[in-house]
Amino acid sequence: SGAGAGATACDPNDDDVGGAAKLGLGGISGVRVCALVCRSLGGFAVRAVACGLEHSLALDEAGRVWGWGLSHAPEQAARRPSRLAHPSQTGSAGGRPPASQTPSDAKPLDAKQAAISRPTLVEALRPLRVVAISAGFHASFVIDVRGRAWSWLAGGRGAAAAQDSLGRRAGRAPGEPAPLEGEALKSVRLVQIAAGPAHALAVGEAGELFGFGSNARGQLGITAGEVERRQLSFPTATRVSALIRLRVRSVSTGPAHTLALTDTGEVWSFGDKGCGALGHSGARSQSQGSQ
Repeated sequence: SGAGAGATACDPNDDDVGGAAKLGLGGISGVRVCALVCRSLGGFAVRAVACGLEHSLALDEAGRVWGWGLSHAPEQAARRPSRLAHPSQTGSAGGRPPASQTPSDAKPLDAKQAAISRPTLVEALRPLRVVAISAGFHASFVIDVRGRAWSWLAGGRGAAAAQDSLGRRAGRAPGEPAPLEGEALKSVRLVQIAAGPAHALAVGEAGELFGFGSNARGQLGITAGEVERRQLSFPTATRVSALIRLRVRSVSTGPAHTLALTDTGEVWSFGDKGCGALGHSGARSQSQGSQ
């Protein structure tokens, strides 16, 4: 933190799709050691960073979101080299951050490229003041100052299969930031989101926990009735029934399991217990939270 806060990146193997672009180092390839991505973004210090499979996000102190790596719609990104996500109709939330262009060393995206190789302002979110960010394998999430969450799809192999983890119904372009949906979120102020490859969970200010996306291995902790029958997918945010009587402070997601920390310091887990990931014995898949 502080005026000199910056961001660094390193990747032991950048030979896959996206190459060095996901590191935010321009056209540099073959990087095997940590390198400085930026000292600031548009003159503002970096406050948070998040990594997806083949894309990255950064949040600056003005509440603006920057991204680099693979875009969901490279042909549109090529037409708009200063944007990672194309604009949407969004209202102001808590004030508009000062207008700014991309960093002075940012390079335009070549029309033949499918990746953005330098930190680039996410223009679609400029009307918002963002306070938290998270990145799944192919999805991106932010929370604005009013506690509303927004999501959109990044790029990369298998990105299309991640649309169910966006927490919203079909209708908008997957690469366009849009608010999370769900009756359970009405009057709820969100404070944190954690995203896995195909599922995500969000924490409310009052300690509520909500899940959406894949529940194939019970990783959302959502059960149906008294008999434990897992619904395979939840397209919109749904209250996590397993922890409904607890106040959750924070949540973290693995490939197919979830850990939740309560305000009393208890750790609960649910999902796939392969390799002992849940930290307790029992059935291979567990949708009812266990301490």
